[in-house]
This record gives sequence, C-alpha cells and structure tokens, in this order.
Amino acid sequence: MNSISKLDYCLDRSAGASLLPYGLNTLSDPESKHFEEHLLSCPTCANELAKVSLHLKAISIQRLVLVQHFHITGRTFEQMMQQLVVNASDA
Repeated sequence: MNSISKLDYCLDRSAGASLLPYGLNTLSDPESKHFEEHLLSCPTCANELAKVSLHLKAISIQRLVLVQHFHITGRTFEQMMQQLVVNASDA
C-alpha cells in the first residue's frame, strides 16, 4: 500500500505546475484565476505556496530591479552577461 496520502501531492498536475509562475506573477489573468480556484481545493498547493511565497516575492523584486537596470543602461541581458564574463576574467 502506498504511504503517500492525497494531501501529500497535487492531484491536478496542470494546475499544480502553475505554482511557481503564479508566485512570480507571470501568469495571465485567466491563468491566475484558474490557479486561485485550484488553491481553494488543493491544500498541498496552498501549503507549498505559503512555504515559498517569501522567496518568490524576493525573486520577483530582483527581476524587476534587473528589468529597470536594463532599461536605464540600454543594455540587453546578453550584453550584461558578456560584461560579467569579461569582469570575471580580469579579476
């Protein structure tokens, strides 16, 4: 007999796969609404979201800072990464 109870995993994998995109605020409005409805009936996803929400908020803020930085400097992500490689090799 399997020792995993129903509450140990998400029963709707397609909705459960939206946990990280939802936490990072990257879902469309309809996708967010669908996931929020899923949260009402899935304690596993609700618990997981509660556990990682602080970390996801920090990542989301860092992403916004990077986007602002790219906008201000006029550089692309690839250009910034290339500069980091050059700086690391000079060190």
